[in-house]
Amino acid sequence: MLHRTAVVGALMLSTSALACDLTGLEHPLVFSPGESALPTSEILKLAEWDSQLKEDFHSGGKYRVRLREASEPASDPELAVLRLRSIQAVLDAVGIEGDKVESSEADTHLRAVEREGVAPKMPTAAYVVFQPDCQNPCCAGSAPAAPLAPSDKR
Repeated sequence: MLHRTAVVGALMLSTSALACDLTGLEHPLVFSPGESALPTSEILKLAEWDSQLKEDFHSGGKYRVRLREASEPASDPELAVLRLRSIQAVLDAVGIEGDKVESSEADTHLRAVEREGVAPKMPTAAYVVFQPDCQNPCCAGSAPAAPLAPSDKR
């Protein structure tokens, strides 16, 4: 019996620590060389990943989109812009859009190209990162729930 109590106690401690250590979940989207659009297989994997997140994290969360890109401006700027648009279109189609997205390098870079004439760098991959909303008071930005007011039962 003591052994079982110790195991249950250790499990409870490890679960609460896991809630504090969770820093986000990442899904890569990789372009085929020379292609302007993401492959269908990548889109399907993203949709499955996002569907699983919705099942696992009922309280929701926020997404961030990061890019891996060449270090120099793209030799084919049109292809670079098409890739940025492809990333945005795929995210919108899957439902990763609007206020669900905390930040998107794809969106920021596309606006810089279209509005400011910045020479784009060639994106080779995008990483969609999901940060679950955390209800645990140990998580950054969370506040513990206010205690219930004492009841006046007499």
